[in-house]
Amino acid sequence: QEFRRKESGLSLQTTESYPITPNYRFEITNNVTGSINKYGLFYTFNSTGARSTISDYSGRLDLDAVIIGNQAGITIDHILKKRNLLEYGIYAEAAYLRTRLKTTDYLHLIFPEEYEEAESYRFKSNGISSEFGLFLQYNLEHLRARMNLGYQFGLLGKLYLSNDKRYWLALNNYSLKPKC
Repeated sequence: QEFRRKESGLSLQTTESYPITPNYRFEITNNVTGSINKYGLFYTFNSTGARSTISDYSGRLDLDAVIIGNQAGITIDHILKKRNLLEYGIYAEAAYLRTRLKTTDYLHLIFPEEYEEAESYRFKSNGISSEFGLFLQYNLEHLRARMNLGYQFGLLGKLYLSNDKRYWLALNNYSLKPKC
């Protein structure tokens, strides 16, 4: 939208909004004693969106973007020290990532005459990631509160058009890719 505003040469007002980002994670793990204290599978779902609007007296142009990320992978924990209900240790994860992006351009003019048009595009990307780090965890029967401090590395592909891999999302001749 910023590019469109600058190119127009008009005094346009820009409004942007970013909602909260839900993050859901589901794990199936086996807790054991020994060198590895927990291992298993996980699935993570992330979703967020944004709207950017430029407008003046004649109408408005909206750009909506909704992105959905899915991860499926393996997780391993090793507890270094345990004191009562508090424990800390190291963890490692590896995952396959699938990202989908839907963009919609919406034009609504009210002057000099009423006009509306909308155009949507769907993109997708695949990749892999790994994460290593430390965790601090508080256990209360079957509930856990946990904080991870780690480094995540990912190899993610371009955001290709869903129905045609000859085209992908780019800005200033640089391919846009999802972030881990």
